[in-house]
Amino acid sequence: MNINKNGEKYYILNDYSNEDTVQFEAAEYWYLDLYIITLNDVDGVLSSSQQKYMVLEYPSYTEINSDNKINDCIWSVPYMAYLFHKTGTRRYKSIDAIMRFYEDQISLHKDVLDELENYRFYHMGISDYQKVKGRNYIEYKISSRQPDKWKCYYIQEHYVTQIDSLGILNLADPEGLHSYRYYPLMPQPNITQDIIYFAGKHLSTNVAHLLKTSYNKLIQYSNFVYKEMLRYQLYGIVFKVDVVGFTMMYNKIVSEMRSLDETGKEIALHFIAGISNIFENRLQEFGISQFVIEGDGLTGMIPLKENSEDEKGIKHIMALINIIKQDINSLALRLEEKICIRCSLVAGNYIYGKLAGLSSTKQVTGEIMISLSRMDQYLQEVIKNEPNLPCKSVVLCIDKQLYSKTKQCFINSAFSELASQTAYRETIINSKVIYKEV
Repeated sequence: MNINKNGEKYYILNDYSNEDTVQFEAAEYWYLDLYIITLNDVDGVLSSSQQKYMVLEYPSYTEINSDNKINDCIWSVPYMAYLFHKTGTRRYKSIDAIMRFYEDQISLHKDVLDELENYRFYHMGISDYQKVKGRNYIEYKISSRQPDKWKCYYIQEHYVTQIDSLGILNLADPEGLHSYRYYPLMPQPNITQDIIYFAGKHLSTNVAHLLKTSYNKLIQYSNFVYKEMLRYQLYGIVFKVDVVGFTMMYNKIVSEMRSLDETGKEIALHFIAGISNIFENRLQEFGISQFVIEGDGLTGMIPLKENSEDEKGIKHIMALINIIKQDINSLALRLEEKICIRCSLVAGNYIYGKLAGLSSTKQVTGEIMISLSRMDQYLQEVIKNEPNLPCKSVVLCIDKQLYSKTKQCFINSAFSELASQTAYRETIINSKVIYKEV
């Protein structure tokens, strides 16, 4: 029997008899080791009970098609893939011939497959683990990356458990530096469709098959992740930078600027993107990895070993602010205006990482962040009520204790004192406002 007679795009050859055949010979014969990793988020604060996740990655985009739609390839569990090359002129169309080909190739390439697996775990940062062999089967399907070709994939499942603590840390990725995503397993997904979507992209057929047939094993072989792995207790300087009068500039661009092929609104959107790009590039250049960009502003953190390094941190931030101001001035040249930058700074303890559990994004929290927010609100009010403040200024709201320790830095940079405040909206801020014209 020709198994393609129903016109499907996906078959598991093990479900058919050895005498059955495929209509189109496979263009390629792949071997895949799937490394199925379930993480148990013991302390996810958004759930009243433990949540378990399957670790996913997005290995490849597809080619952009003619109508320029968003690329849609596949989510996969971590895997190792190896291409078996067919030699000679034999054509494997019966299921029996395909299975015998794979048996021979797996035996012949055992050493190289083991070596590739070692490399895969090394690159995942996993140095110790137990591996429980799951099912194996052969997929025959239209390729996700090359939809004009039929391919065969020998799938060998492995449940990875008892992972070492550093390996768990790499998988949990508290700073969001890796490419892992996490598919929630509780409650059990109700899967009725052949194609399963997650975060706007679909799961690979082997992962969808895994969810449908082996859910209990996914739960059984989970690895614990504790909150200590997801967040850091740090000391440092936290700061908030914003462009003063941004809304006014945006409206001016929309109403007054246009080109032959762009409206004022389109130019304004480029302006916003340009500011974000300046922030990203300069933060990277200055080695600052803990930050959140918020439109025309950003909140950043510079972790320090101890408070004796406060002056070093302040100098670093001031150099960053100066060059950001220069960059945005250059970006705004067509407006014939110079911008004013405001910045609030305070030193103290904060918590950084995946604060709401494994699947959350990196965030920062702590009482210091409440103080920073109130300082920024107070600074906005000061600027609004100071009509004579030079429009090209850098205006700072700085914690008095931090200012006292680093005052000479600001004196050397020709800053002048403008105001001070003990509390704002029932929050103690103990801050001083200083400025300089740049």
